[in-house]
Amino acid sequence: MPLRRWAILSVCGLLLVCRSQKKESVKGTPPEPKKIVLQIKSIKIKVEIADTPEKRIQGLMYRSVLAPEEGMLFVFPEEAIYPFYMKNTKIALSIAFIDRAGIITDIQQMTPLDEQTEHYPQKPILYALETNQGWFLEKGIRIGDTVFGLPEPDQ
Repeated sequence: MPLRRWAILSVCGLLLVCRSQKKESVKGTPPEPKKIVLQIKSIKIKVEIADTPEKRIQGLMYRSVLAPEEGMLFVFPEEAIYPFYMKNTKIALSIAFIDRAGIITDIQQMTPLDEQTEHYPQKPILYALETNQGWFLEKGIRIGDTVFGLPEPDQ
C-alpha cells in the first residue's frame, strides 16, 4: 500500500512539474526583434537588427513579406568582406553594403530563392541593409550616401 501511494504521489508531482514548465515556455516566447530607425538623406527606414551569428544567418529567410518602409540591418563585429545569399528567402531584395563611417559602398539586387549567387561587397563593410528590391533606387539613394543612426557593433 505505501508503495502504491508513493507512486501516485510521484506521478502527481511529475505532472505538476511538467505543467509549470509548460506555462513557463508559453510565457517564454521569443522577444520581439530589436528595431531602430535609420536615416539616409531625409528618408527614414525602420530596421530589424541582426547582430548575432544566429540572426545574421537567419536573416529574412522564410518570410513572405517585408513592409514597404522596413528592412533588416546586419551588424558585424568587425569590418570584412561578408557574403550574402538568398537561400530560402522568398522576397526580392536590394542590399546596401555600408562601411564603418556609415557610407554606402555598394548596392546590389538579389533574386528570391537564388541559391547559386553570392553577393559580396566590393570593400570591407561593417553593416549591410536589406530592403524590398528597388527601395534605394525609388528613394534616390546611391553609393556614397551616408546612413545615420547605425548602432555600434558589439566587440
